[in-house]
Amino acid sequence: MKCPSCQFENRPDVRFCENCGTALPVAEKITGNAKGIYCHNCGTPNAYGAKFCMSCGTAIGLAAPKSIPTGGGLKRTIFSFVRMLVVGFILTYLGLNIAGILQTLSPITGTRTAEAETLALNFVTEHYPQLANAQRTTYLADVQGTSYYVVDFVDRDRPLGVRILVDRLLRAVFAYEYIDGGK
Repeated sequence: MKCPSCQFENRPDVRFCENCGTALPVAEKITGNAKGIYCHNCGTPNAYGAKFCMSCGTAIGLAAPKSIPTGGGLKRTIFSFVRMLVVGFILTYLGLNIAGILQTLSPITGTRTAEAETLALNFVTEHYPQLANAQRTTYLADVQGTSYYVVDFVDRDRPLGVRILVDRLLRAVFAYEYIDGGK
């Protein structure tokens, strides 16, 4: 296609002149055996060389391109909406997971929680053997601005308990609070 500004001969599928960058006036497509010029306003195919659209009267090549109707408008709109929802959900999920918030919002039944509880039990068995068979409660909490798995060991028969903290990466385990009500 020849550029109207610099007369450079461009390939037929380009939208802007490869020599000067001017927007080319028509979009050409092959329909059957005849070439047609599609109206930028309504998408109607017109005879090659037509200056005005036979359907809407828009000057071909002078109007700013609008979307060319391709059929299935409602179906396409619904598909686009669903696709945006799915992408939004995935991005939100990844963002929350990266920020560490998702695990805080999810129920405390995951494998990481079970691993944290096992680490806490091993720690208690080694350092507080009298509480190894005590009742356990595990939950996530912020302690001094940092998120930890908290495992409480409580023996109600003897007023005795210990609170164990396990970091979210399961690297550090330590006793946060020890209660001996018998003393």
